[in-house]
Amino acid sequence: MSISDYNMMTVGKANFTLANDKHRWTYQINQSKDGRCYFVSVLSGADNNADYAYLGIFKPENGSVSLTKASRFTPESMPFRAVAWLVQTLKKGEPLTHNFELKWADQCQRCGRTLTVPSSIDSRIGPECAKKV
Repeated sequence: MSISDYNMMTVGKANFTLANDKHRWTYQINQSKDGRCYFVSVLSGADNNADYAYLGIFKPENGSVSLTKASRFTPESMPFRAVAWLVQTLKKGEPLTHNFELKWADQCQRCGRTLTVPSSIDSRIGPECAKKV
């Protein structure tokens, strides 16, 4: 099973890095407990599991990322501009430009479990979660 990069952002717990030779940002997109929205955070410290700063809300229905009052970022901040560009680019089905690459974490993007089966690693989602998506 293969899920598009755009749809992968909506499976529950998406972790990915957007990078080129000059810039790198690692993001988490987590679905709210009630399932009505998606929260975007960006890695802001050395601990890859815990040092994330809230950035804003991902709206998959229109392909946008919005800042909220709780965000410490501005519309001009590079982490915000980068993820907003990425979401729009993927929503349109366009290739990434400026030598950017999108790298997904090697864990299930829905539940966060470590993936060990090669086909699951390739699809970025475990077999149990694939049945639920």
